[in-house]
Amino acid sequence: MTIQLLCDLRGLPTFLVATPAHAHDWVGFEALIQDLAEAGLTDLALLVVADKGDVGADVIRQVKTNYGIELMPIPRHYDKSLPVSAGSQLLRKSRRQIETTIGQFADQMHIEWTRARSLKGLMTSLVAKITAFNLANYFNQLLGEPLLQIKEFAC
Repeated sequence: MTIQLLCDLRGLPTFLVATPAHAHDWVGFEALIQDLAEAGLTDLALLVVADKGDVGADVIRQVKTNYGIELMPIPRHYDKSLPVSAGSQLLRKSRRQIETTIGQFADQMHIEWTRARSLKGLMTSLVAKITAFNLANYFNQLLGEPLLQIKEFAC
């Protein structure tokens, strides 16, 4: 099973989708976009930042046409044809935040290790871990601590 997260620019997860491990990433991504549409969030000025390795010009047009969502791929650091702009630097910083989130789910929340015996149990465990992660970040925000530093909460 593969888990795909949709995170805000701070790295906090907002939507989750689980797909079979053999499915292409686009299957999960499309499910996330459909969830956004069902939640009524596509009418907003919504910008989704994606990994450039998975997003081409055709996909960007398709998502814009079908869902009204601007899909902005993060340029690779070695792609010299693209100019470095303040926007691309912000996107790279956001990507680092999201990668930090994924690393914390693996290292501190042990998201890869569930003892679930059913799909319902697995999904319950995943939702509980994501909720705990977001709650720890909410406490950090209340206490004036940096976001994504949840090690004290995860122990």
